[in-house]
Amino acid sequence: GGAAGAGPEAKRSRLAPVSPLVARKADYVVQQLPTTVVAKAWQVHGAVQLFDAGNTLPFIARYRKEQTGDMSPPDLRHVERVLQRVEQVEERRAGVLKSLDKMQVLTNPLEKAIWQAMTMEELEDLYEPFRSKRKTRAQTARDLGLQPLADMMRASSPIPPATAAVRFVGEAIASIEAALQGARDIVAEEAVQAPGAKEKARGLRFVARFVSKRRGKDESEDRQFSDYWDFEADYRTLRSHQYFACQRGEQKKRLTLSWRVPDASVDQVVNTVVGLTRGPPTGAQAAAWAEQVTLAVADGVKRLLMPAVQREWRRQVKERSEDESYDVFRRNLSAKLMAPPSSMWLKEQCDIIVGVDPGFRAGVKMAAISMHNGDVLEVWTAHPHNGEAAKHDTVERLSHLLSEHEVIFALGNGTASRETENVLREAMKKASGRGCYAVVDEAGASVYSATELAAKELPNLDVTHRGAVSLARRLMDPMSELVKVGPQSLGVGLYQHDVDQKRLEEELTGVTQCCVTAVGCDANRASPELLRYVAGLTPKLAEALIVQRQDIGGFKTREELKAVRGLGPKTFTQCAGFLRIYSGKEQLDATSIHPESYSVAKKLQQRFGQRLEKLKEVLDEQELGVGRATLQDIVAQLRGAADDERAARPAPTLKSVSGKHTTSTGAIDAALAGVTVDGLKPGMLVVGTVRNVVPFGAFVDLGVQSDALLHRSQYPRSAPKDGSWPVINEVIEVKVVSVNRDQRKTKIAVSML
Repeated sequence: GGAAGAGPEAKRSRLAPVSPLVARKADYVVQQLPTTVVAKAWQVHGAVQLFDAGNTLPFIARYRKEQTGDMSPPDLRHVERVLQRVEQVEERRAGVLKSLDKMQVLTNPLEKAIWQAMTMEELEDLYEPFRSKRKTRAQTARDLGLQPLADMMRASSPIPPATAAVRFVGEAIASIEAALQGARDIVAEEAVQAPGAKEKARGLRFVARFVSKRRGKDESEDRQFSDYWDFEADYRTLRSHQYFACQRGEQKKRLTLSWRVPDASVDQVVNTVVGLTRGPPTGAQAAAWAEQVTLAVADGVKRLLMPAVQREWRRQVKERSEDESYDVFRRNLSAKLMAPPSSMWLKEQCDIIVGVDPGFRAGVKMAAISMHNGDVLEVWTAHPHNGEAAKHDTVERLSHLLSEHEVIFALGNGTASRETENVLREAMKKASGRGCYAVVDEAGASVYSATELAAKELPNLDVTHRGAVSLARRLMDPMSELVKVGPQSLGVGLYQHDVDQKRLEEELTGVTQCCVTAVGCDANRASPELLRYVAGLTPKLAEALIVQRQDIGGFKTREELKAVRGLGPKTFTQCAGFLRIYSGKEQLDATSIHPESYSVAKKLQQRFGQRLEKLKEVLDEQELGVGRATLQDIVAQLRGAADDERAARPAPTLKSVSGKHTTSTGAIDAALAGVTVDGLKPGMLVVGTVRNVVPFGAFVDLGVQSDALLHRSQYPRSAPKDGSWPVINEVIEVKVVSVNRDQRKTKIAVSML
């Protein structure tokens, strides 16, 4: 749906005149968008024009709502994704036209057909007859001089096939049948290149089955791919995780992948292509030549055409699966980055967070940081799992810390987490119940610890203690800490290594940018790692911005950002609204109101007060010269009513020794109740935290060291079908369905209550 206020025509008129090329690209995007995107053509056209002009997705989503009808960031990403593919087609179109023109074969009808082609497949079909080919059977036959015989075959010559073929028998062609076979090879190649032939074959995807079979019969081999030893799925219903599992099995030479198409459907294609290939069936020898043409076309369809379209299906399924995976990765990463900081959920007074990185042999690394600014106060290594004496020393030290400070522990969920949790609880009991703790996802912490950035930020700490500091800061301000880790290291989905790595980086960088800009960034305090994700900024510009703020002692206004080396007017437009200047000369610089709208904001303040406390009437956006959606955002900012999206996200669960072991529904907290994985029984109700969401379900941390799988078939009926539930970090109650343990891993299956 569009934004309130002016209708589509008025909205469209606010856009600059659009070029025919951009209009054509927008038309193609409209036709190729997935059905999950609900948007009118004028909205998509507006978005395409804005993207084509070099605007970033966050800028479009926040400050150009009128032009797009307030399209959501996910929908805008779909538009951007399809637009990138359309632009690849445009680039290829230009290359094909140039190549054909150079060959001097570009006729007016061919040029018109090329301009009308919408997909890469259509372009390649048109270019195929002119492509430089490897030595094919048809080309070999042509070199032997059999093209005239092939032409006679297609035209149903009045001369009998054997009589016509005998003329070509000689030193290079040993027999009549060899001559006819060569002619059939030529006809086969020409037939499958006929206009309409490939499109007819492509239509078989709707009856095609993707087939995965076990490769080899060794019963002792790893059963990793046993679910796909005898697997089939429709082209349309094959899910991304199924495809990637099969692809990985094929790469490891454990599976053989193919397509199965009903013979009757292939025969229909053969009959259609025969009709496109041979001339009118007249003359006494028509039936004899028709038999030759049918043999040729059947061979061409099965040997040349079907393998070609099946390769296309494989590429399409891969592309579709990657898109689905990217959407899952984006949702998961967004959930992690948008987890609320401690300032939003911490109700009690607290002055220290202690990051606890658990371990057995190397000990438990601990780092105390200031709740005020995240500075490191102290680090140490404890060995509570090396005997009772060492455990006693750890409990004493922690209980002493708890008696002197208000402490929250950020406990990593890796190896020895459960055992270390028991130590923390003992220390809290000894300190008369003071303190609390939250379990924090460790994903990526060790990666960050070994980076140059970590060494620069924490030069006096070893790698292991840096990890503990990172855990503490993740609890304090998840976004600021997680942006320091490559998104691929945060465990945001499955089969990350099976998708296009360049595109994966683009997708994850894009969603990180959306999250950072949704919250806003303090231009005078943000780290370069955070600034690099502000719309319009690059790592180099982020560093230049920090140099400039150090040189001038901090920015006083947004206008001063224009003095940053390399930050031009276009970049300023993209980033200014997302960079905040607190306690500066201009109050509006501390809001998300864009400088281009300051004049409107100040008019409102002059008429209705600084916080619009006198505003009682319905505002006329036309009088103010601004769109309805933008005006609503300005009013919300001036009134202080604009929401921080993180406030609605799941907060971490704080646990204390006085906490209850069971919920009102009877679900237990396994860690608090002392239940291990061996104690889990079918039917048991358990509280868990969602750690990862994948296309086939969600992995839930039950506090027993092995995550449980909540299959999507076990989601509640009321769950949204758009993949927005469940959300990472969400606490849910589940029922244990089964627990299977073998030498490789423990598999726990759960269902919703």
